[in-house]
Amino acid sequence: MSTPVSPPPLAPSLPTLPRRRNPWKVGFCVLTTFIVAVLAIGILSKGSLAGHEDELKAIEGLAAFRYPEQSDKAKPGCTDKGYKLVETLEGFLPASFNPVSVKTNPQFCEVEMARDSAEGKSRIHVRLVKDNGWKFDDVYLNEINGKPCNQWASYACEHPLASFLQFHSGEILEFCKAACTLADDVLDVVQKFKQLDAEEKAERDGTPAEE
Repeated sequence: MSTPVSPPPLAPSLPTLPRRRNPWKVGFCVLTTFIVAVLAIGILSKGSLAGHEDELKAIEGLAAFRYPEQSDKAKPGCTDKGYKLVETLEGFLPASFNPVSVKTNPQFCEVEMARDSAEGKSRIHVRLVKDNGWKFDDVYLNEINGKPCNQWASYACEHPLASFLQFHSGEILEFCKAACTLADDVLDVVQKFKQLDAEEKAERDGTPAEE
């Protein structure tokens, strides 16, 4: 019988050296990831506007006119209330804003729009009514220059004083508090002058001063 032959011992495996990464490939991967992220954000931001081309065109059409010279041309694209607002403001308020999202109901829709400026961020909701196409009806003022407003533009035009007081209620309250504090300080000074005058008079007359 033949003696079985043992297999030759395996050669010891050498340690695998880490592969050096090509800096160009790394940069390309980072750049590609960044571009994909930017595109994804853009697609998501436009997702809420997709399918609402008619509503956006209605706003763009009104924003294209020159006001107040071409206000008459805006009339077919407005309800009676909306056109009155355009006439009062001598312009189309949403013209300087950018659309963010659209919420649609069977008879009306609201287009959320925003604007960033040096004074702060402004945010509004444009109300459109469906009447043989979308027509501009009103604007809800959510935030103006970083300050909460929460008023309809039509209400602000019809009741300017009440609107002003509501919008500046915080400032007016602070003014009243400061005025009350000033009034108390002035009253205190007047009382002290009266007391000093009474003491001087008492010294001259030789009678005790009244408290």
